Amino acid sequence: MYTPPHFCIDDLEIIAAFLIANSFASLVTVVNDEPFATHLPLLYQPETNTLIGHLAKANPQCEHLASAESVLAIFTGPHGYISPRWYTHAPAVPTWNYTAVHVYGKPTLTTEPEALTQVLLTLEAHFEPEPIPYDDTFFAPKLKGIVGVEIGISRLEGKFKLSQNIPSESRAGVIEALKRDGQTALATTMENTK
Repeated sequence: MYTPPHFCIDDLEIIAAFLIANSFASLVTVVNDEPFATHLPLLYQPETNTLIGHLAKANPQCEHLASAESVLAIFTGPHGYISPRWYTHAPAVPTWNYTAVHVYGKPTLTTEPEALTQVLLTLEAHFEPEPIPYDDTFFAPKLKGIVGVEIGISRLEGKFKLSQNIPSESRAGVIEALKRDGQTALATTMENTK
């Protein structure tokens, strides 16, 4: 990903927090010079430096993943249009502020029932405030239709393009305008990123 130095995020704690907070990804493979993407939740597992998730067994990307040496998972966070009217300096141009992390790694697939059940329970624990009471046979029929994926992370790239390259007074004006516009997630991210 093209990342000018002032937008680069290389602090692993910031990247880890971002991945945990923004766990919906675009998983990209390339087959016969054609990119293919699946949109899915992928949970960052800091203890093992991996991403975990699952795909429908009917998804052709399962075949791609089985033979891939490397894949790309793209995570995005708060983003939005930035009007030049919000700046205190001139001339200025419109732009788009955004946050993104690219994760590269080698995928491993599983169809083993115990491993798939663990993936589903891990996803549930991340997204549900309390465990859902399932009986012992609940997951068994569903497991036949999915494939688990674990991506061993080889590289992380973080980019937070949040007006760091404009004067601080203009940046403050952008933050206030975003708040007025109801884009508080982007405004807060800008306030917390230097």
